[in-house]
Amino acid sequence: MRVGLIGIGQAGASVADKFAEEGYEALAINYSLSDLNSCSHIQNKHLLIGSEGVGKDRSLATSLMQMNWEKTVEVVKEQFSQTSTKLIFVVFSTGGGTGSGVASIFLDLLNSELEDKVVVAVPILPHKSESAISHMNALECIRELSEVDVCILPIDNNKSSSSNKLSLYKEVNESFFTTLNQIITQTSLTSPYSNLDQTDLIKLFSTVGWSSIAQLNLAHMNGQVNLGEESIVDQLGKSNGIFMSVNESKIIRLGLTYYGQESFMNLVNTSSILSKFSNHPLDIFEGWYPNSSQGHLRLIYTGLSFDTERLGEIEGKTISDSETLENVLNQSHKVNVKSQVNLNKPNKQRKALSSILEKYKK
Repeated sequence: MRVGLIGIGQAGASVADKFAEEGYEALAINYSLSDLNSCSHIQNKHLLIGSEGVGKDRSLATSLMQMNWEKTVEVVKEQFSQTSTKLIFVVFSTGGGTGSGVASIFLDLLNSELEDKVVVAVPILPHKSESAISHMNALECIRELSEVDVCILPIDNNKSSSSNKLSLYKEVNESFFTTLNQIITQTSLTSPYSNLDQTDLIKLFSTVGWSSIAQLNLAHMNGQVNLGEESIVDQLGKSNGIFMSVNESKIIRLGLTYYGQESFMNLVNTSSILSKFSNHPLDIFEGWYPNSSQGHLRLIYTGLSFDTERLGEIEGKTISDSETLENVLNQSHKVNVKSQVNLNKPNKQRKALSSILEKYKK
């Protein structure tokens, strides 16, 4: 099975460029030629017409898409024409202009036009240090995405341990690539117990709604905590890494893979993992791959609701920053000077010659 990556805007293209470096099919889409040229590994780049960048103006990006959608869909169809390409991940920032403004329209179109492929949205949520505009854009983008019938796998920049932007972007890109690459690679493994194959993965990512991924290394946990069903379930709730935290109000499908020592297998109880959800999922796909030394447990949750706590954080940041900025923008830029100093040189007073001579008379 072939997997494709589409990066929209600068952030999305940066992620797609990492996948292209590792041999994946990738396409970068942007209004900015300079941003496209910054991708050193992607061979296929599509420049949207109408503006050289949109400066975080998502409404401009959306309106300009009216003159771009037909050609863009044509480019995507040509790029990913192989029948073996079954999954296409579309990565974009929710806080920018191009990705945030274009993504929902683009995803809707692809979902309709690419009948033999599954399109997965990968929106990147803003870090708390990003601007008010970024958070406003993110809210609008999230609202629009919730109306598109695709699987949505958010990356949350706020989950990064790095406060430095360069380190943050690198960490997120590397982490997303490693996780997705491992998921895809594992579908080709065989097991005497149970396999999560390519068809199962496609079924998981064809589920409409929000999704997330959690990962644990049971071999590392062993000895640090009292390893058991309860501690595994507890740690899974804190192990979403760069992905959105799981809203347990509903779930439609669950994918579970374990790659590691057989001695840990009995500690992984699917029923215990699902006990926190309000419903039992429609489907559960499992892959159990015994290994002599490791203990990697991964869960893919699909058909979720958006994380309400995270939504509240974005809304709170938007409201707080908007009120502060409104006060600042309403202030005059006029400078009032309280006192003035006369810097003009005083007029020179001519002295009488007799007074000067009298001064030096002895």
